Amino acid sequence: MITSIYLIRHGEYKNPQRKFPGRLPGYPLSRTGIKQTQNLSAVFEKKSFAAIYASSLTRCLQTAQIIADKCKLQVKTDARLLEIKSPFDGIDQKQIQKLDGNFYQEKFIKAGGESLQQVFERMHDFIMEKVIQHQGQKVIAVTHGDLIMSVKSMYLDGRLPHHYSFNCDYVGLANGYILTFATGKFLHLAPIFESKFGILDN
Repeated sequence: MITSIYLIRHGEYKNPQRKFPGRLPGYPLSRTGIKQTQNLSAVFEKKSFAAIYASSLTRCLQTAQIIADKCKLQVKTDARLLEIKSPFDGIDQKQIQKLDGNFYQEKFIKAGGESLQQVFERMHDFIMEKVIQHQGQKVIAVTHGDLIMSVKSMYLDGRLPHHYSFNCDYVGLANGYILTFATGKFLHLAPIFESKFGILDN
């Protein structure tokens, strides 16, 4: 019995002051983000899904709602899908750029952040719960970049990197991966969009 979990990153969001949004309220989708998500929703229009879950942050909720409208589903929030916990919420993006995505230094964790291992563990806990709950069905989860990347790293390579550099092959906005399971065991991970021009039909 095949179960599929579609992990989706939110679309582009408004950020005129160029701050790191983290877990702060606000930051709704931009016009581009809405368009990105509308394009993505074409993947789901002719498929049957059991449920859609999302981070409670605005950019994820709006992304999820656009998709949910196509699938005639009600969005449910789950705290395990929230953005990474870090001491950088509201910090100028220029300072974030200097970190090159390295939010997981010991000093930052001691200042209230979480490790990448902790990020993965809450995502893995969510995924396995939904694999059992929705056995033989398809489920959508709308979340954030590092959360998705942690799953990709562990499921494909069995290990986590030190951090995700801004120059790495990172999951795109309004894009993501399809995780496939059989009888509760992970089988396969594939991108939803084969490229920015093509859609995988899973």
